[in-house]
Amino acid sequence: MVKILRVKAKRDKTNGVTRYTYPAQYDAKKINVLQYESMSDDGLDDIKARGMKDGYLIGVVSDEDAPEFLKSRDIVEIDFETAVTLGTRWRKIVDTITDPSRVINILAKKARGIDLEEVDVNAIDPLKPELGINRRMSFREKLKRYV
Repeated sequence: MVKILRVKAKRDKTNGVTRYTYPAQYDAKKINVLQYESMSDDGLDDIKARGMKDGYLIGVVSDEDAPEFLKSRDIVEIDFETAVTLGTRWRKIVDTITDPSRVINILAKKARGIDLEEVDVNAIDPLKPELGINRRMSFREKLKRYV
């Protein structure tokens, strides 16, 4: 089993470079980081509202490693739904072109009036696993892989 953690890191921007300082109990080798607050516009808005002095991440650690992490006042255990609420705010669901050549070839077929094969239709359907256009998994889906 795992524990879901919210980790607060100090944030510093010097000469245009942003650096994060993590709590002493943080061990990057033992945590699976699922989402950084700073990776979305909404998260950056939250960071700005706090004066740009800190940032959060959500990660999971094994039950056996959790007690060491939780010794820090900047690392707290959160429940699944709290994690989903935060993670969803910080991780937007987007469609991404994962195989540009394939998408261009499909568009060219369509423009020339050539009927698309099922494999072509699947490649441009973001909900299908074939490479072409794919949808990023939701934070809930990502978290469920661990808990």
